[in-house]
Amino acid sequence: MKAAPPITKGRLTALWVVLSTLQRTGPLPQERLAIYARNHSSLRGGGLPTADAIFLGLRAQLLSERSGSIAITPGGLEVLRLSTSSEPTHEAYRFMLQRVLLLDPPSWVPFSGPQGKPRALEPELLRMLEPRPSDEEPYGSIRWFWLALEHDPTHSSLRSKTGLLAEEATLRFECARLRNEGFPHLAKRVEHVAVMSDAFGFDVWSFAGRS
Repeated sequence: MKAAPPITKGRLTALWVVLSTLQRTGPLPQERLAIYARNHSSLRGGGLPTADAIFLGLRAQLLSERSGSIAITPGGLEVLRLSTSSEPTHEAYRFMLQRVLLLDPPSWVPFSGPQGKPRALEPELLRMLEPRPSDEEPYGSIRWFWLALEHDPTHSSLRSKTGLLAEEATLRFECARLRNEGFPHLAKRVEHVAVMSDAFGFDVWSFAGRS
């Protein structure tokens, strides 16, 4: 699977251009869509990373793919509703950012800790998650970050998916850690117990190894 490109304002702007294009044209094959969006964009001379934008849009379910063509989804239409006719507004950027982060959480999310900072996320994008949810939380901390996402209008099931992805990332991390420490037999015994029962009280059954 292709690695997700970094989330930047430029890629979110390109995603808005792609959504605007599809609203005018209807579904298009991906190559034609990328060319049309670049050639008909008034933003930054059309030099936007449209391929990355399409990738992020599909992962965030703002776009869909069927029979080789890319189409706009209800989520994508909501982005355009929040925008002006010529450019995305702050609220449109915020909506896109929240959808991308909730539906396809970056790899740093489960490992950063409560006082960590969201790595590889531009300060300008962090500011888009304001208003600040609590004066008691350090600006840009992981807890601040997730509290800000609580204002997201998307369905609560997306949050469940985010939690599951974080647990799966922890499972992979523990297996790799034990193998690297010389305990491949223990790595095979690591289990994602949260999917078996809530009675365990934790998510992943693992072993100390050398840690």
